[in-house]
Amino acid sequence: MPDDPGSITTMRRHYLNRTTMPDAEHLAAELMEGNDRSSVVTLAALLDGALEWVLITNLPALSKASEAVIDAAFRNEGPLGAFSGKIDMAYYLGAIDEAARDQLHTIRHMRNSCAHTRLRVSFSDSQLANVAKRLFQPSGSFKLHSDTAEGYRKTFVAEGLLLFNV
Repeated sequence: MPDDPGSITTMRRHYLNRTTMPDAEHLAAELMEGNDRSSVVTLAALLDGALEWVLITNLPALSKASEAVIDAAFRNEGPLGAFSGKIDMAYYLGAIDEAARDQLHTIRHMRNSCAHTRLRVSFSDSQLANVAKRLFQPSGSFKLHSDTAEGYRKTFVAEGLLLFNV
């Protein structure tokens, strides 16, 4: 029996496709549109999903598991449900190095702060910009594009896309 096209299950199944990764060009364009809050939250969500793929391919019990088992492992209250747990497990497995782990945790903290504040979020705010600087050279791969909100956002997106390809 086909899913109801208006069902939440159908929508979730469509957007929770763990085997399809967006191409970098479209991803970069999406991350540069909208506001800074949406860029931070969206990039973190994409990295969270990328880590799921990394873990599925690196954990033998998940690489051959059914979709139900994988869903149980990554459900919110499951053993790999939290972004922090996925980051640490990928590090413990040797799938990411210490620098990537630290950058991912920084993005996780940025996401949590940006997603849960009632205040306006912008890279023009020193609080967000100063934490974003942790991602850039010398810790990261890119130098700050320019000391403007747009420069921070461009560099943030570039570092995030590089992590996305880990």
